[in-house]
Amino acid sequence: DLKISKETMIGMLAAVERYLRLDHAAEWNAWKAQVDHMKQVLDKVPGVESGYVPREVTNHVPRLWVKWDEKEFNFSREDCFKALQEGEPPIVALRTPMGVTLVTWMMTPGEERIVADRLKQILETAHRSAGSRPKRTNAGLASGFGMDNPVDEWDPGGDGLISQYTGKSAD
Repeated sequence: DLKISKETMIGMLAAVERYLRLDHAAEWNAWKAQVDHMKQVLDKVPGVESGYVPREVTNHVPRLWVKWDEKEFNFSREDCFKALQEGEPPIVALRTPMGVTLVTWMMTPGEERIVADRLKQILETAHRSAGSRPKRTNAGLASGFGMDNPVDEWDPGGDGLISQYTGKSAD
């Protein structure tokens, strides 16, 4: 308490008081509704698959993974991240082994529509124009891929838990 400012202490007190008053179920439901909207929009794109990251491995906020056959689309996750970030407004998704992972807890209501529409447009354009770009190998598509959050590495066909979370080695 002697190494922080009075303003920091009051800020922490205000944050704790807000947290205790918050309706956590309502907050979760609002975030989940945003994720549901994005899933509905993106599931209409041919060749695109999406799903919910299990709650126990998501830092306890709703997340949606979105993936596509990068070879068929001739469009990598890195290509998608760049297209999202270079557009207006810039959109930042998480880089995960599942593809693009979208998180809504920092979005204001309505922003999920912007994100979903933009990602849908990017993926539809990439799929339509796949033949007009030089073909890349799997290694070429994977090059430059960095992972923002390894906690999102999980097997949706398995028990839904990640190897880091369970302590099991990934096969």
